[in-house]
Amino acid sequence: MSLTRLVLWGQLRPLSSSPSTKRLGDYRRVAIEHYYGSHADLSKIRCMVTGEEVHHQQITAGHIYRRGWPPGLLTAMGCRLHDPCNIILMQKQLETRFDNWE
Repeated sequence: MSLTRLVLWGQLRPLSSSPSTKRLGDYRRVAIEHYYGSHADLSKIRCMVTGEEVHHQQITAGHIYRRGWPPGLLTAMGCRLHDPCNIILMQKQLETRFDNWE
């Protein structure tokens, strides 16, 4: 079953997750390295939602497939929760809207 169908059928709902700052920093760093390389110039990072380039301190990392959702689908897609393929880099002010699917 596709992720889109699960969302449309109401089987997946927004979840508020508040990872620790250290944990957020870990998967944020891994995602930035994945998308930009380990020697990236962090002065500008592109928001994956708006496409706007902003300073790296204005970027946060969020899970696309959330902790608390059925884990089988994520595994079937060949991805783990904190893998870069499941992380979206976005401007901090968009995070709440993204988390609530606004």
